[in-house]
Amino acid sequence: SHLSDSVSSLSKRQRIALSFMIQGKSRKQIASDMEISVHTVNDHVKELYRIFAVQSHVELMRRFIEGDGGDLERPVSF
Repeated sequence: SHLSDSVSSLSKRQRIALSFMIQGKSRKQIASDMEISVHTVNDHVKELYRIFAVQSHVELMRRFIEGDGGDLERPVSF
């Protein structure tokens, strides 16, 4: 599926950020968990929106609820 193709094209860090977003974590929590700045999380989020052709967090999450979440259904460790 297009969703699976998009997921497979993500970098490891993008996959981790997306996994945390799916878990409902805030950008501040994601930054803390990934040991990066909120600015860097924002950069990851903007790139995820571009890759998945969405305009909002809600739209991105809807893609995973309605589509096949691929490997991101399982927790990601790093």
